[in-house]
Amino acid sequence: MAKRRASKSAPKAAPRPTGHIITHNHWDRDWVLTEVITRGQAAAFFKNLFAMMDREVDYKMVTDGQVEVIDDYLERLSPAKRKVEEAKFRKWGKRGNLAMGPTYIQPDYVLISGETHVRNLLLGHKVGNHLGNVMKVGWLVDTFGHISQTPQLLNQFGIDGIFIARGFSIPPDEIMSEFTWSGPDGSELLAVYTMNTTRNAMNLAQMPKIAENRLDIEMEKLTPLCIAPHVPLINGFEQDEVIDDVLPIIRRITNKDKPYDLKQTNPDEFIEIIKPYLEGKKLPHCEGFLYSGIYMPLLHGTLSTRVAVKLRNDECEKRLEKFAEPLSSFTWTHGDTYPRDEIERCWKLLLKNDHHDDICGCNSDEVDRDMHTRYDQVDRISGEVLTDKFQRIVCNVDTRKGGKDGLALVAFNPANHARNDVVKAVVDLPKDFGPFKVVDAAGKALPLQITSVKGRKFEIAFRAKLPPLGYATVFVKPLGATKLKAAAGLTVDARKLTAENKFLRIKINTNGTVNVTHKGSGKTYRQCGKLIDGGDMGDVYDYSYPRVEKLVSSADCKAQVTLEDAGPLVARFRVEYVMKIPRALHKDRTRRQSRTVNMPVVSTIELAVDSERVEWQTSLTNTAKNHRVRVHLPTGGVKSERSHAGESFDVNPFTTIGEMWGIELPKRLEGLVVPGRDTVRITSYPFHGFCDYSDGKTGAGALAKGIREYEIVKPSREIALTLLRSVGWMTHLDILTRNGDVGWEIYTPTAQCFGTYSFRYGFMPHKGDWFAGGLHTQSELFNEPVRVVQTSAHAGAFASRMSFATITPADKLIHSSTKVSEDGKSLIVRCFNPRDAKVTGKIEVAGKVKSAIKSNVAEAVTGEKLKTVGKAYTFTAGKREIVTLRFELTRDKLLARKPSASLAKATKACPRELPVAEPSLDIPLPPFVTKADIESEKKRLAKIQREYKQLKAQVAKLKARVDALAKRGAEDDDLLIEWSKMGHMVSLHRRYIDEAKFSVLLTQRRWYEQTVTDPKRLKALMKRTQEGIARTELPELRIIGRLHEYVRQFYVSRKASKLGKGIAAMAKEVTDAAMANTAQQSMAARKRK
Repeated sequence: MAKRRASKSAPKAAPRPTGHIITHNHWDRDWVLTEVITRGQAAAFFKNLFAMMDREVDYKMVTDGQVEVIDDYLERLSPAKRKVEEAKFRKWGKRGNLAMGPTYIQPDYVLISGETHVRNLLLGHKVGNHLGNVMKVGWLVDTFGHISQTPQLLNQFGIDGIFIARGFSIPPDEIMSEFTWSGPDGSELLAVYTMNTTRNAMNLAQMPKIAENRLDIEMEKLTPLCIAPHVPLINGFEQDEVIDDVLPIIRRITNKDKPYDLKQTNPDEFIEIIKPYLEGKKLPHCEGFLYSGIYMPLLHGTLSTRVAVKLRNDECEKRLEKFAEPLSSFTWTHGDTYPRDEIERCWKLLLKNDHHDDICGCNSDEVDRDMHTRYDQVDRISGEVLTDKFQRIVCNVDTRKGGKDGLALVAFNPANHARNDVVKAVVDLPKDFGPFKVVDAAGKALPLQITSVKGRKFEIAFRAKLPPLGYATVFVKPLGATKLKAAAGLTVDARKLTAENKFLRIKINTNGTVNVTHKGSGKTYRQCGKLIDGGDMGDVYDYSYPRVEKLVSSADCKAQVTLEDAGPLVARFRVEYVMKIPRALHKDRTRRQSRTVNMPVVSTIELAVDSERVEWQTSLTNTAKNHRVRVHLPTGGVKSERSHAGESFDVNPFTTIGEMWGIELPKRLEGLVVPGRDTVRITSYPFHGFCDYSDGKTGAGALAKGIREYEIVKPSREIALTLLRSVGWMTHLDILTRNGDVGWEIYTPTAQCFGTYSFRYGFMPHKGDWFAGGLHTQSELFNEPVRVVQTSAHAGAFASRMSFATITPADKLIHSSTKVSEDGKSLIVRCFNPRDAKVTGKIEVAGKVKSAIKSNVAEAVTGEKLKTVGKAYTFTAGKREIVTLRFELTRDKLLARKPSASLAKATKACPRELPVAEPSLDIPLPPFVTKADIESEKKRLAKIQREYKQLKAQVAKLKARVDALAKRGAEDDDLLIEWSKMGHMVSLHRRYIDEAKFSVLLTQRRWYEQTVTDPKRLKALMKRTQEGIARTELPELRIIGRLHEYVRQFYVSRKASKLGKGIAAMAKEVTDAAMANTAQQSMAARKRK
């Protein structure tokens, strides 16, 4: 645990309460509006902010716990203008007025990798330090759950306090504003719960006449729930260009006789202020992975919304973490220039896609499109880096053992495990190259299988011994008179459609599922790989079953099964079938249509020699709407209350019965907390790499690439992995698994995910629990495949095999990263201990080490000096500890020069497989948008406009009555409450009108793209609709709607005061109106249905 900063001793007598106005602006760079629009908003915001600070030199602002909005704003300025603007940030940052960072973005914590979290913090600190200030407090106020290692990560960056809104499951009778959160290693954070939302003191100056009343109410409600006599009042909303002029309000109220003091404070100041009052007190406490929605929805459906984003994000992370950074680090140690700018650019682009609303897929179709453009950029830049590093290394490996007539294949192993498994590659052989063999550096022929041929491109599989985190060279040579000995260990029966090795026996069933027998336990797991399709009437935030469900199972299909490869190294079966699934939901959205469409499915199922897992690649073409496709994997009758899942720097247990749910709030929380809006227990969870279900004796695990959601389904207790979730709305009010809306009611047709998708997953039965079964090791091997580079025979300074680094014991420590330090001076190697038992580790690194220390994720230059044992350095990895090692090396010049053009041209990375056309998957796709969709949205807009007109008329009548009473010097509190309530409904309908307009415009854009063939006309139409989008006032109208809640609250509280009640006594009437309204709307919608 990081040491907390020194604080003053606790005061003898607690002073009267102080309200701390913490001003922030939640910034969604692209959620509904794209960056084209939000860039302009950011420019206006900073212009207004600096004008405010020039006028009010004590004004303070939190930039939403992130710096990307600043970085994005600055990088688009001219050098001269940027220098001027940076000086402003630096001025106010150094003075403490502007709280920047500590992260680069506000990410989704559960969907991104652990290393992405580290880069987020490193880049946040880099930008913040450059601009004079890094806020040393975590601002975790709008993320959908939190990984267990958040306390350790933040502690290692010197952060011991956070503001948080979601995820924790402290019992309601224990909840206070302050609590502690500990990670699995014992790291601890002091947490401030942003009770009553992160906007309870928003936009005070916009309605100054009720500002005092609002603050009085918040102080009365919140003070009893604060252990320290200091109350956080969160002053801000989202995407607001207007700077709230709160200091005059503070001065005015301070001069009045109030039972509290008032000041503006930044989060890091607030944490330091409350610490003395909490010393020695037992605070409410939570620990581990925070994934409960009992106090604020976690929006679990985002784990599988817009699945293409999840798959691409995983690919980009792996390419950077497992290849681009490690290989660039190795070449750097030998004199090459580290491509810092390129790698940092990739991480920034990737992080821009990792904003919580973006990677979650709960965004507009326009934003989703921009995300794929950024993924394309990451692919291009990282691909260029990899090409250069592969060539620099491989062109300097001595490959002359292959002979003049041979070719060399350099196989790179990104995993920290010595491998003796099957390597796949597509090699390009010269025209005159006849039959061939693959041999190792000693000339020994290796087991070989040719799996496909296309012209002179040969898709081969060979078995080779590879060192951990390094490479080994094999050679393709003419076969000559050599007779290759067939590899043993894999038996295939084409008639019975079976294959077996020493660990597993598989049989392909006539419906395309697989029976897997685990020889170690004798258990047979039947119908593995069964697809289940069900309805989904949810939205991009949450899955919802329809009221009347109709499941379709691939187990009822007749499959065409083909044995494509019969060994000796890999048995591969091809399974093809068509599922007939309902076309869409019925128009009443309560059931699925009887009309069906075809969903063709093609899977290849592989079992390799000596492999403990069965692997699938499943491709399907989706043409249906509003449904969910999951693959089911049996668990062999295991009964347990917990499953386990790989997560960022950890393996976490999750309950199979769901988190705390259906709670009743004590009276002290009424008006402050609306209990969870999930209407069912949530039992689906996030995972990275693997999930497992066992009773400690036997179990079964699923491996997956980029798939992020699993559930242990009842009553079968099968593992269900969500492959695809197809929905058409950002938010919808009639879903059955959640009360109310959580976003904007906007049509999102591309979230229906029409098209062809491919998924890679595996199944591994085992003895013991996840650790004894080696699920973590198998996950690394499955998710980090070997990359092969083909080259010619040439001399080189490097041996035919080498490890860049080796960490032992590899089964107890999981390698995470190898990179050059941010200061460019050292090599960083990181691993973590996924269990509670302490581990003594050893590490060897290639190169001459001058010094070695145990650093931290912040890459501190000081730390515990590592001891040496021979060539290795030893270190201790404590309970669930993330270990970062820093090595200062003596660099040589071996790779300082680029290889010759001719040699570089002969050196190229090999694909793992030849592309295969699947005609059965190539079926016509329905249009994303139809004319009927546009007309439907226009009708919805017209309906809302009529309702708005009617509401305005009702408000006018109420206002006339209010004015008539006022002329007589009288007031009617109930009338004023009703008038303010209806006024709020009018403001909400103004927002709904803009939402519907926005939805119409987006739908028209999709239609134009589908139908307009003339480029000039298309360009004009797109420009016109973009201008219409820019004219919408969605952020402003959301703010106005929220503020009208407080007008109603004002009149309700005034009536309470007249009746001699406390301000908070009418909490049920003034409780979070946004929550109440959406819940009421949701229930009303259901009644209409």
